[in-house]
Amino acid sequence: MKNKIFSKKNLKYYIVGAASLMIVIPTTLLVVSLTTNKRDFVLANFQSYMSEDVQEELNHRYGLDYDYFETAEGAKKFLTSNTADIVCTTPYEAQKWSNEGLIEKIDLSKLGVTNTTYIDGVKGILDYFKIGNDTLFNYGIPYFAQDLVFCYRGDEIKELSGNVTWSDVLKVISTNDRFKPKNNKPNIMMIDDKRTIYSIPRSIETNKQSINPSYKSSEQMLSNTYSIMANYLLKVGKNSIKLNSDSNAVLNSIAENSVNGAIMFSGDAIYASYGGDTISSSSNEEKQQEIINDTHIVKPTDTLMTVDLFVINKKSPSNIKEKIYDVLSQLCIKFDANNNPESYLTYRNFDFVNYTPTIKSLYDYLLGPGDYFSNNPIAKNTMKFDSKVVPSRLEESIDQLTKSNMDFAWLNFKSKFGV
Repeated sequence: MKNKIFSKKNLKYYIVGAASLMIVIPTTLLVVSLTTNKRDFVLANFQSYMSEDVQEELNHRYGLDYDYFETAEGAKKFLTSNTADIVCTTPYEAQKWSNEGLIEKIDLSKLGVTNTTYIDGVKGILDYFKIGNDTLFNYGIPYFAQDLVFCYRGDEIKELSGNVTWSDVLKVISTNDRFKPKNNKPNIMMIDDKRTIYSIPRSIETNKQSINPSYKSSEQMLSNTYSIMANYLLKVGKNSIKLNSDSNAVLNSIAENSVNGAIMFSGDAIYASYGGDTISSSSNEEKQQEIINDTHIVKPTDTLMTVDLFVINKKSPSNIKEKIYDVLSQLCIKFDANNNPESYLTYRNFDFVNYTPTIKSLYDYLLGPGDYFSNNPIAKNTMKFDSKVVPSRLEESIDQLTKSNMDFAWLNFKSKFGV
């Protein structure tokens, strides 16, 4: 088996405007408008979160079309407008949607799913989210597992080796010269996601007891939490950080070494460690190895952990239910290490996205005899998912008042850095 298939993320997109949303659309695929109820068979997903090759094959096999959103909250529109049949989301959003009657219970027997299908920890996360007398295990099909990490370039920083917390990471950022602005430009990038970033100072504030805000938190309470992180970063300088909601932009900044540090999700950090979109063919193996050796990924012990999953629209026509189950099976479940492993869509999709797969058969293959990470042990260690479910590291649903106040508190946080 190849150590690593060089799979360049396809960046050929059209940008189309909407009053409140920018939608990124692959040029080769039919995309259904958010503003119409006309659609045949649609999957809605985060941008750059599925191999274009896999998308094309599913489109050819099942007539599956695609649409995109930028935030977990934005995904709900596809259910309320009935413009998508399969939607990717987070556990806390799926729990809320189920209680609102937007998604249907999944017949796991049609997919061959059992209690041992997924890697340790995944079923525990899904079972943590209750739906009446049931759990999310019966309402969502896990897609990928994720951890929030800190990725940096250059010599290894001894203070960030071993077991560290986000407090340790921020202390290093605030005191290490490599993270100071270069040529008066930010040298640290973060994903522009208020809820994700909030988990960092909140964990520090609660001494690792929770990454979630209190019920009906005021704008001032939320701003105080963000300030814990801001105070560290302001020691580096007002222009210390750059925010971007496009995970590709964040990971490529690290891969290209245009910034020395980034807060990002584990799969993006793994992809960056291989050179991101700057490495596109095996002819660049020497350069790729240089980037691997120069990249370090830190997974704090108190960091956010999550599982993205697919849910089924309760309003989907009955005549396409069989196709829905077939797609979910091909995309999320089927893999046999003894039968041409690289032919499976689950493997090919992982090779593009690099997030931790949730099916045990593929996970074990990649970390074991598959030897996928033979030249990148740091990436291999990053992909390992904690088997113990820690509720304090899981994002839970928040009330509408807190959600609204968080919007304002996040704007206040960003204003401190002029972003």
